[in-house]
Amino acid sequence: MRYTEEPYISLGSKRNFGTLPNKDLLINHSEAEIASFTHTELKEYEDSLKAYRDIKNSLDTAKDEGRAEGMAKGMAEGMAKGLAKGLAEGRVETLNKMVSEMKREGLGYDLIEKLTGLTQKDIDAIP
Repeated sequence: MRYTEEPYISLGSKRNFGTLPNKDLLINHSEAEIASFTHTELKEYEDSLKAYRDIKNSLDTAKDEGRAEGMAKGMAEGMAKGLAKGLAEGRVETLNKMVSEMKREGLGYDLIEKLTGLTQKDIDAIP
């Protein structure tokens, strides 16, 4: 005799699942009731269990796939933002080093402004 861990399955439930578990459509069968089923009733009951498990597994798989897809998308967006931020910071650092070196070499503001696109105020802010 087979027993089940899903007690909310009824003989006709594979035709009437609706929203799981729909307690109006799904009947709780005790072990004693299941043991008293005829061969046909037991087959129908096991078929309804299989249908229930198939639907539940499909829903669980869809949730897992959706979660994985969301994580992958979030990671890709985060990596893209992080890369863009890192590149921008790297450009600023490089520009600052260049301006410092130009100032150390004695280049005038006009030439530094022309080469870097910075204003005199920005140039003065760089050590």
